[in-house]
Amino acid sequence: MTERGFDTGFWTGGFVQKLPKDGKLLLTYLKTNEHCNPAGVYHITLTTISFETKIPEPELPGLLVTLAPTVGWYPDDELIWVKDFIKEQTKSPKFLAAAAKALVNVANTGLIKQVISYNKEKYMISIPYQYYMDRVSILTRVSVSSAGADSDKKMGVVKGEEEPVTNEAKELFALWNSLGVIKHKKLTGDMTRAIKVVSRDFSAAEISQAMKNYAHIVNDEQCYFKYRWTLRDFLKRGLEKFLNLDVALSNYRKGGADGADKKQPGQAGPLTEGKRVRDVRGPLR
Repeated sequence: MTERGFDTGFWTGGFVQKLPKDGKLLLTYLKTNEHCNPAGVYHITLTTISFETKIPEPELPGLLVTLAPTVGWYPDDELIWVKDFIKEQTKSPKFLAAAAKALVNVANTGLIKQVISYNKEKYMISIPYQYYMDRVSILTRVSVSSAGADSDKKMGVVKGEEEPVTNEAKELFALWNSLGVIKHKKLTGDMTRAIKVVSRDFSAAEISQAMKNYAHIVNDEQCYFKYRWTLRDFLKRGLEKFLNLDVALSNYRKGGADGADKKQPGQAGPLTEGKRVRDVRGPLR
């Protein structure tokens, strides 16, 4: 579990005291949720925020605008920036290096510049972003050619300089969007890294089949599991739950043998995380 600092004066601040109840909840959530990284700049959808806070999704845009002095919201990129997040954490070189690495994976150069200048001008905190960007740039120039740039543009892939984008990642991204669970406009660095991590243990065929099984369960009226993960969150939290369609149907069908209809969305069934499953059902018809 990640530990982080939280200003104990939060509740007595004039800005926070004037916020409505859900505004206070939302601001606290944006500072403390598991998606937040050391830079305080992270990818998250309104669907995820709504599910985890229980704030109705239609109310979130208005609340996020209300939080504008302390939180930046970039709906086109599905990005959140908690402006004072770094200031409230330890300013050790190790932490600032982690913040810089997190920024390298943000596919919005304008926002990156804002984060760096904001922390330096307001709090005299220097983030060593350029150092890590230069290192990644050198590795990328060695390993990545410019071939396929046109196809990447059509796909909506953000190549950047942070991480080589493999054909496998592009194909999995395209498959995910075709399933219609949650459609993403861009293949971000966070998604690419998540694909790279799960590919160490699972083949592309297994990952593809798990995606299809997940979409089948979510859209099946006979199943109670309706939570729609982002691609990144599915790979991190849901992949192993949906490797085998028969097992997933058994776990999530309404009125299951073990009272499965009473479970909460996102709760692991008998197929627990960390357990490797190699028996993968064939393609859905």
